[in-house]
Amino acid sequence: QREAYRFQSLVQQRVAAVWESRPHTTALVSFALRLNHTTAAPEAVKLLANPKTTAAERKRLLELLSERRIEAALPIIATLLKNEKADAARLDLLNAIARFNALEVGQTILELLPSFSPMVRSTAVTALSSRADWARPLLELVDRGEIKKEQVSVSNLLAMQTLADPQTNKLIKKHWGNLRASPQEKEEQIKNLRIAATRPGGDASA
Repeated sequence: QREAYRFQSLVQQRVAAVWESRPHTTALVSFALRLNHTTAAPEAVKLLANPKTTAAERKRLLELLSERRIEAALPIIATLLKNEKADAARLDLLNAIARFNALEVGQTILELLPSFSPMVRSTAVTALSSRADWARPLLELVDRGEIKKEQVSVSNLLAMQTLADPQTNKLIKKHWGNLRASPQEKEEQIKNLRIAATRPGGDASA
């Protein structure tokens, strides 16, 4: 254990030396962020927001910042999602922002839902189905007739039921009745729960 600590300390010293002596490129910032260098996260957020950052570099930064749930990146990711038009990039941004547990994430996704293509909308609804405080407002929109209930799949509804939120379950029963999962839907539900469990705390019912 002592040897491992000494090795980690030497690596950190080496990273610090490189950080001070070289330009903060995306490659260096990404490398330093993986090694938890203290000033790498703010630099990564700056690069993510920089319009001169290439699409490939932005995707790499997006993955690293969202995996580490760097809160400072959240408003940048939300802005990028609002301004992005390409489906592939929107999916990357959507998957990244869904890793954060903040209430405003659900609000952002719901706000953009009408502008999404069917493919992106399906991913968005799956993300919204993973948390009670995101799923409830989605079903409230269905209840008010602002979203067609056909846009919410049975697998999404089954995932919502596992959240054990009384108001969510009430709305599901009102619009869809009592649900039973087919083998395929059960498999999809398990997949959604595994995705939710990768978020902080690992609790899909949070």
